[in-house]
Amino acid sequence: MKKRIQLLLGATLIVFMGFGQAFGQITIDGVSNEANYTTLATYTSGMDGFGSGNNIDEINFYADGSFIYIGIPADLGGNDNVVLWMDFSGYGGQPKGGFIGESGETGIFGTGGFDGAAIDMEADFAFAFNEGSGVTNLYLDAARYGSSGIIFKSSFVGQSDQSGTSASIPTSNISDLFDSGTIDMAYSNAGTSGAGIELKIDISNIPGVDSTQTVKLFAAIASSGGFMSNEFIPSGSYTGANLGNDGDVGSLTGDYFTSAELLQHNVEITGSAGWRLLSLPITGGTVEDVSDDTPVQGVTGGDNSGSDANFIIYDETGAFEQPTNVSTAWGDGLGFGLYFFDNTTAGSSELPVTLDASGSEPSSDVVVDLYSGATGRYTLVGNPFAANVDLANVSANIAISSNVTFWDNTAGSYTSQSTSGGLVIKPWQGYWVQTANSTSGGQLTFGTSDKTSSEADTTHFDKAVPNSMKELSFTIQSSYNTEKNLKIQVADDASMEWDNYDLIKLGSLIPQNASAAFVGTLDGKTVLKGIEAIPTSLNEEITLPILVDLTGESQTLTLDWDGLDKMPDSWSFMLHDYETGISYDLESIENYEFDVIINESQEKVNPLSVINNSIGTPMRAKSGSTPRFGITITPSTSVSIDDEIAAPTEFELGQNYPNPFNPTTSINYSVGEAGPVNITVYNVMGQKVAELLNTTKNAGSYQVSWNATGVASGIYYYRLTAPGQVLTRQMTLIK
Repeated sequence: MKKRIQLLLGATLIVFMGFGQAFGQITIDGVSNEANYTTLATYTSGMDGFGSGNNIDEINFYADGSFIYIGIPADLGGNDNVVLWMDFSGYGGQPKGGFIGESGETGIFGTGGFDGAAIDMEADFAFAFNEGSGVTNLYLDAARYGSSGIIFKSSFVGQSDQSGTSASIPTSNISDLFDSGTIDMAYSNAGTSGAGIELKIDISNIPGVDSTQTVKLFAAIASSGGFMSNEFIPSGSYTGANLGNDGDVGSLTGDYFTSAELLQHNVEITGSAGWRLLSLPITGGTVEDVSDDTPVQGVTGGDNSGSDANFIIYDETGAFEQPTNVSTAWGDGLGFGLYFFDNTTAGSSELPVTLDASGSEPSSDVVVDLYSGATGRYTLVGNPFAANVDLANVSANIAISSNVTFWDNTAGSYTSQSTSGGLVIKPWQGYWVQTANSTSGGQLTFGTSDKTSSEADTTHFDKAVPNSMKELSFTIQSSYNTEKNLKIQVADDASMEWDNYDLIKLGSLIPQNASAAFVGTLDGKTVLKGIEAIPTSLNEEITLPILVDLTGESQTLTLDWDGLDKMPDSWSFMLHDYETGISYDLESIENYEFDVIINESQEKVNPLSVINNSIGTPMRAKSGSTPRFGITITPSTSVSIDDEIAAPTEFELGQNYPNPFNPTTSINYSVGEAGPVNITVYNVMGQKVAELLNTTKNAGSYQVSWNATGVASGIYYYRLTAPGQVLTRQMTLIK
């Protein structure tokens, strides 16, 4: 049975890389430019021993646990070869210097330095692609090396043309080398980017090899007589002569193969114990796809099913839950949370741990149902493909925030980034997407065309924000974590009301932490926000209250910021500490240290209790808590109080002056038409503090004052209510 935790919004509940050409599925057409490919090595040495008619550019590789795809952009002259050697980690192939016999000779493998008597490199299988003297076809020969019995065998496999048309060659032609099946091959001599040789091999057809192994590759241009050129990949810094009939490749030193590549979709989990937000890069993925690599508990059908779950999903109904069981798929494109223990207890392993998954990625667009129907609802989604995806191109049928949120386990904090200027994420990456309006039936579509060959950052997704949006980021350093999800974004199309930049803040995924959030409103309710957006056209002073929360022991925290140089030149930013009464211009100090005292002892929280709604859910303001800080933004250095007030044509509520104040302040307001008018002051918890006005007013401009003697320092909201009108502003009292 699924355990479900529903997230409800109540009056006091506060709630969580460059453009590139995009490609689809790999097609064997002789052009290896699909986004799935990884370039393992590029020809760099610049040698050209066989002339300009023979060129080899790079080795491109992709494997999904079922098939191996290899692309070698190259151009061949008549009757010359590209030779590819493959070294698998688990195959008992030719040990270096261990030749003891041979059987069969075909093409290049029966001559020179490439036959079984001469070869002295660690290789298991090899392919030779020969253009032939007629320059109309491409011929494929293959060889298999071994360490016992028939240790060497070579054979003609088949042929294709040079137009990029795929040829499916039955391995019955080479039954001594491979198990039954087919090898798909294509060659394009179009001379365009990525054009050359492309190969697809069924892993199950390679004897002695399975998807748990790794493979290393080495490729070179050679003549039909087995004479090797000085053009090979990886080439490193080699600038010598042609290698010639050099079966042991003695002119090369070190490991001249590429690095070992897994034959399954994989990701390495590094760092320390904790939660990771992930997504499977295969269609129909299940818990079993990762439970063979790291312990999973608390899921029906698996080990320790009665324990607290360390594998959770968060679905379109707004609920954390466990998957139905370990063998049932929960949906392509939906993310999951997985806790890594980083120990050697109960089958666990210390990090780093490599997760792998066998299977094919989705072959068509992936549509994910969103938790929608209200603004500010989150769904945990993830990259469903085995290639990088540009989130700027991922589409939705309802309004969603332009910011997405990732969990950074190293920092112990969520962090949000804009997708507007392009944000490229890797396979296996899970993240949160938030609705930006109340439309129901929301869906997110990951298109196959959203895949990209552009690189993502290797550690986290550092990406410059788009030029149209500027960002001021705050961090809070504690002994437990670095709070990173507190940002002011300034954009031309931002609004002082809720907009597509604003983000409700999620609670931390670690039990002891420091966190901070802006205090705002949504649909008349108080919410905590990780991102507060304001318009570039801001023309009056505002103050943004910041609530700070520490779960754990009393300590000194450090508030830091970055991005002041990106803010409009005429704006100033003043930091107010409401507890100490100290204020600083952010330009005048580098950071700010402050103490947080915990008066009550706190029980240790189980980090797996995210499923029990303790952590990892929308952040709540503690009872009685008030903002610790305020950031006052003044869009210009001049303030005038002597301007003539124009005759009112509509209802207006001016910013109080002075602000911050102690203890009195004045509020200007305008009444567009005669009728009842009320002005009331509320605290950040939505509680009524004072009623300043409740009477009937004629159309006109007025002023009301508030004496806050006896009221505590903090952020307050004053609201003008009239028929068909509700206007709200905030003010700051500092004593």
